[in-house]
Amino acid sequence: MGKVKKAFGAFLVPLLSVLLAFLIGGIIMAALGANPFLAVKFLFQGAFGSKAGIGTTLAKATPLMFTALCACFAYRCGVFNLGGEGQFLMGSIAAFLTCSVIDESMLQYTLFTGASVVLKKSLKSPTTLSGTPQNRA
Repeated sequence: MGKVKKAFGAFLVPLLSVLLAFLIGGIIMAALGANPFLAVKFLFQGAFGSKAGIGTTLAKATPLMFTALCACFAYRCGVFNLGGEGQFLMGSIAAFLTCSVIDESMLQYTLFTGASVVLKKSLKSPTTLSGTPQNRA
């Protein structure tokens, strides 16, 4: 019974968070004189109303989901991953360059990210110091 309760709680917290976000957004929209139900209708219609909408939603959401997955994986391993934004940005740039200009962009990204790994392992520097500059790239 304890596993079922824990699984239900793990499902319930994100669901309540999303519902609370819609509720707060609806209150703000209503306070500004807009129709929140119409806004939610158009939100879901634009995201899931057609095959192109679903494709666009998946194309824009997938990199964010992988970034979140990387942060969760690092957290479960006991490591803080503070460079997620910079890693997402560098991954986006590397993907763009791979598709359009440069064939070696993955090598460049690996070298850029590898610098923080080398600093951490050789100099025992904290990842927060060696990985944070990736956010500014």
